[in-house]
Amino acid sequence: MMSYSSYDGLNRPSCKSYIGTLTPAVQYTYDADFHGALSSVFAAAGCTTGATTNGTAYAHDGFGRIVGSTQTSGVAGLVPTSQPYVFGYTYNLADELTQIQYPSGRKVDLGIDTAGRLASLKDDRSQKVYANNLGYTAAGGLNTVTMPVPNITETLSWNDRGQVVGLKAATTSSTGWCVNCASCARVCQNAISYCCASERRKKKPVAPTGL
Repeated sequence: MMSYSSYDGLNRPSCKSYIGTLTPAVQYTYDADFHGALSSVFAAAGCTTGATTNGTAYAHDGFGRIVGSTQTSGVAGLVPTSQPYVFGYTYNLADELTQIQYPSGRKVDLGIDTAGRLASLKDDRSQKVYANNLGYTAAGGLNTVTMPVPNITETLSWNDRGQVVGLKAATTSSTGWCVNCASCARVCQNAISYCCASERRKKKPVAPTGL
């Protein structure tokens, strides 16, 4: 497969097409609301034809930060354009991302520690915590994260080359909310399979092998 790229007057990629494949070309636009910022990325039949409605458009604030993105899909004359999927992004005064709004309207708050690293994730409306107690190595790699429901802490191991070589998950409670499948379903529906599997392991002994 071969590819061909074209550039605008500022030497920025304006289009990339692929030869000998069904992969569509990709067109890039800039400067729509902030000079020097990427405005959109859309699929196209080629670099000399108009873009389709398959792609993402970006909105920026006065500092050039992405504050919104809209994803759509469809093919003119063939497939109707889908409902746009709109995302929103909020920052603090240190330019750190602090909130993401999803197309459903759900907002997720990102807690930031004093070193500017992600420290927690929680639902903005219910204040339900998805993850917290994030820990990092001296090199900045994530090495621990806790998910309060279902009370699991994951630990990552790194080698001297900065590569992840291990991942371990453990719960800090042998009972807690996971007493039985019914209680699990009431407290955390998205963890039913974990809870029920745990209960089955405790209630149904495994037959010895080699007999």
